[in-house]
Amino acid sequence: MAEAQRREHSPGTRIAGFTLGKRLGSGACGDVYLAMRDGEEVALKVQYLHRIAGWPEREVAILLRLRHPNVVAFRACGKFPGVAPRLFYLAMECVRGRTLHQWVEEENPSARQVARLLRGMALGLGATHAAGVVHRDLKESNVMVREPDGEPVLVDFGVGDFAGAPASPRVSCRRAPCAIAARRRWRFAGPAARPRPDDTGAGQRMTSMRSASSSIGC
Repeated sequence: MAEAQRREHSPGTRIAGFTLGKRLGSGACGDVYLAMRDGEEVALKVQYLHRIAGWPEREVAILLRLRHPNVVAFRACGKFPGVAPRLFYLAMECVRGRTLHQWVEEENPSARQVARLLRGMALGLGATHAAGVVHRDLKESNVMVREPDGEPVLVDFGVGDFAGAPASPRVSCRRAPCAIAARRRWRFAGPAARPRPDDTGAGQRMTSMRSASSSIGC
């Protein structure tokens, strides 16, 4: 998102009743902010409608299919402002903690800690696949290690897919290569084949964490 557009969303800006706080992350098609509404803290993804061509509604449809403690929870969504809307906002559970990458780098986890984390990831991924959904972008930055309980939470289903979904929308932002690559890796070969892209990503995360654990002799 252009810097001028980010300035438009400085702390204190209100969008559909949400008061923006600090920016948590950025992507080519939008940004994620810490936000508050009615006393609840959320992660608010803000995207410009002219750049995203249907992807936000797809992510909402995915999140509405998922209810699991190891998967980020949906809170609200909509277009803003009400007349001639320019933005799409998606409010999700705010997962306080560290990304998986940060956790591995800072925690130097033991084999027991790694096994516990992998179990939580497997439970979240299993629930996702049971709902007919694939994440398609499972990586260290899209797994949050929640504090204080240390449970992993899968986040950012922005390029995900689900059974019966319409064809992937066209995109007009730099995120397009990511979405296109995910689509190319994914050919609908029946329900039994659907989880494989996520399984590959989970396997890569497992290898990474095992290597970290082995390097400290655990």
